[in-house]
Amino acid sequence: MRIKAKLYPYPVLAPTFNNDYVESDFNIEITTQCSPSEIIVNFTPILSNKGIKTLINEKKAGFVVHIECGATSYRELINIDEAGLVYKIPADKVEGVIYFCPFIIALQNINGYSNEKFNKDYRDLSFELEKGNILAVGQEVSLTVEKENDDLSNVPSIFAVTEIKDKERVGIVIDNTGNKINIQLPEEEFNQFKIAMNNPATKSIIHSMIIIPALMKCFEDLKNPEFFMQYSDRRWARALKKAVIKLGLDFDVESLEGMNSFEVSQKIMENTICRGITDIQNIAKTGGDEE
Repeated sequence: MRIKAKLYPYPVLAPTFNNDYVESDFNIEITTQCSPSEIIVNFTPILSNKGIKTLINEKKAGFVVHIECGATSYRELINIDEAGLVYKIPADKVEGVIYFCPFIIALQNINGYSNEKFNKDYRDLSFELEKGNILAVGQEVSLTVEKENDDLSNVPSIFAVTEIKDKERVGIVIDNTGNKINIQLPEEEFNQFKIAMNNPATKSIIHSMIIIPALMKCFEDLKNPEFFMQYSDRRWARALKKAVIKLGLDFDVESLEGMNSFEVSQKIMENTICRGITDIQNIAKTGGDEE
């Protein structure tokens, strides 16, 4: 539930995108501290509107924060006391970017709601509010979680190779919508892959055949602004960002558009194609005559 400007059928205190109220402010200050096992979040409500404060004191309204992590589908709606709250999120529940969205909501139906700080368009009006209606919207806060035990500099660690269970499917499928780049192989090729990866002499060849094309696809997908916005917080994208920056390049849509995906993929994988060609020659010399 990301905060977006929208129209409500009643006045909402939302300093960031409307002026339904005058001389009124609302927000929940959010500070975080990360450890390997948990994210500790400190919430402190700020409200300068007497009418809404009265509703909160009467338990007719309350502070809440919606927490969302798109990468793991973690979602939580928590209640915040007037004095604030310290809340702990297990580190294994989240990955990448977490969004904190503060609100004040009605905890019960409120009849004939009016407020002396309504702007002039609403000053003489009253409204019927239902339980769950939003009375105020604060400033969204985002946090990028970098877990200490994540080796984001190790690019091969962001790949997962799995078997395609559908016997009717042929060819390789690359799925980069999750936290890892999932390379899916048909059954026979998957079994051959496992054998080849256990042989140091063929590992660079396999990387050239599978990892390089997968990296190129990811870079090409990231050149699309919509894809970049939706998936650049994934673990694999953050690993590629570190690798690209290490090469002295920028990681944004404009920079990626001018980037040669093939060249950069080779550099990230330390020219595995050249090493693969050498390995093929060595295999040919030592075992090419065997059936």
